[in-house]
Amino acid sequence: MKRPIQILLQTTIQGVEDDWHIGRFSMLTEQLNTLKDSKGEPLCRVTGRNRDAGENEDDEVLSRLDTTEFDELWLFALDTGQGLSPGDCQGIMPKRNPGLELANAFSVKWRSLRSAQALAPLPTCKLTHLNCDI
Repeated sequence: MKRPIQILLQTTIQGVEDDWHIGRFSMLTEQLNTLKDSKGEPLCRVTGRNRDAGENEDDEVLSRLDTTEFDELWLFALDTGQGLSPGDCQGIMPKRNPGLELANAFSVKWRSLRSAQALAPLPTCKLTHLNCDI
């Protein structure tokens, strides 16, 4: 059995019930978790979470993304301009994670170092809406 793709759905804000939060993407999470391969095995396993900054303002997962089991990061930039700390940006930088792929303006698709060898080097991109140069 092939291991399901580990996907992290992450927002750039802390959860607020009457505002955007990861719960607003529950249908996406459910849909992705129902995807099966031809043998009926799950194609992916999705974890959804809001930003959770510690005392140093870094998100405990994004700032150390390369040490996690996640294969992909779907980052939803829901903040008004300061959603990622410098440590968060470092955590998803191509220099640290050579398999980083930019999916579109509002999400970042990250492939773990386990699969990075199979990917060609990516050009430097600038995501100004995330306040990160990557």
